Amino acid sequence: MLSEVAVPGCAEATTFCPSSTSRYLTQLSVLVFWPYVLVVVCAILSALYRAARAFVAWRHAVTPKSADAPPVALWRLLLGAARDGVVSMLPLAILVTFMAYTSGCAGVFGAFACESFELDAASGERHSFLLGDARVRCTPRTPEYDAIYSFGLFCLVIWCIAIPLAYAALLFRARHSILNHQPTWFSIQIGGLWREYEPWCYWWEPVEMLRKLILTGAVLLVPEKQVMARAVIGLMVSVIAVVSAGAVQPFHNFLDDLLFAVTQLVLVIAFIAVLLMDACDEGGEAGCNRFGFRSSFDVSITLFIFNITVLVLVLVSIVFSFFRAVKTKTLRLLATNDAPQLQLREGHRYHTFLSHIWSTGQDQVRGIKSQLLLLMPGIKVFLDVDDLKDSSKLEEYVAQSGSVLFFLSRRYFVSRKSGYMQSRPGAKYARARLRA
Repeated sequence: MLSEVAVPGCAEATTFCPSSTSRYLTQLSVLVFWPYVLVVVCAILSALYRAARAFVAWRHAVTPKSADAPPVALWRLLLGAARDGVVSMLPLAILVTFMAYTSGCAGVFGAFACESFELDAASGERHSFLLGDARVRCTPRTPEYDAIYSFGLFCLVIWCIAIPLAYAALLFRARHSILNHQPTWFSIQIGGLWREYEPWCYWWEPVEMLRKLILTGAVLLVPEKQVMARAVIGLMVSVIAVVSAGAVQPFHNFLDDLLFAVTQLVLVIAFIAVLLMDACDEGGEAGCNRFGFRSSFDVSITLFIFNITVLVLVLVSIVFSFFRAVKTKTLRLLATNDAPQLQLREGHRYHTFLSHIWSTGQDQVRGIKSQLLLLMPGIKVFLDVDDLKDSSKLEEYVAQSGSVLFFLSRRYFVSRKSGYMQSRPGAKYARARLRA
């Protein structure tokens, strides 16, 4: 009987070690809470440092000469400095939680994963034990496992669910600055969550974490008797990811989109291989023959060759994309060889405003805009024939532009029919900019 078998690490033969529960809970607590502790400690230190610097600056500012000046609320100054210190730790918090998320969720779902063993073949009696610690019995239920199960649910909420929700809340708050290409200090601090994606796909990271949550942990909730259902769930999730990657293309870089799709395709192939090999093992040679294979070994060899073929095609696509990018002339940064990520200041809608006269410059300026769009993908260029909705608001369009490009063709300063020069304020603005 199992009760007569000595469990390693126990002082006596028993089905339960009194210290196993506390040991497992301690391991799970460390796995889940260490990122929180690190981030909180760093945030407190940063807040204290910023508050101390603000206090020193305030003390130096309070002099007899400034006695007549309006007093500065010290508590408000310190509170703002401490808040800035906490926000400055957001990049560290995102980095730490992102790196620890997958392993933490795997440990949390390990609290629900048990494996059953047959105790008596005659009676069919079976007991199940925790996969993470075989000294803990799951069924029949014990108070020790109930404690682990309850704590696992708590960790599931505060880690596996709370982290994606926190990411989504941060992105939702910064959505306007991201979509409008107008970075703020807050959106810059959380740039690790959205900078690699297209602006309209700023929400992709929490969705991607949900996919990881399902594949690395949630599938363990499927009962052991239906173990192949785990592969089916993984297959469906991976297929959805492949289709989504091809349809949405969330990344800035085409190569990142390609690599993401390939990794999901490899997972699809792996899950198919698991299902086929299980069919071969359960159904024998007849089961394999139904799929055109003689054994599970033939399945593994076939899918291995298929994976190699996919990798070769990916390499060919990468090389083709590289040569296509070389032929396509675009402005790139010398440091990274990537296209610049164009940003807009607060209140701006366009990167540049094209000022011209219709009679002698309209066709040429149209060509300038086309070339700018080719050389700098993502740039927003104002051209009156494309973007002018109300001719009485020309000054507003200029104010909403980061720069003005003047095409000085014949009669530019004397014409009253040019797109931008219809108003005297516009002419004054143009002359002032040219003199500068």
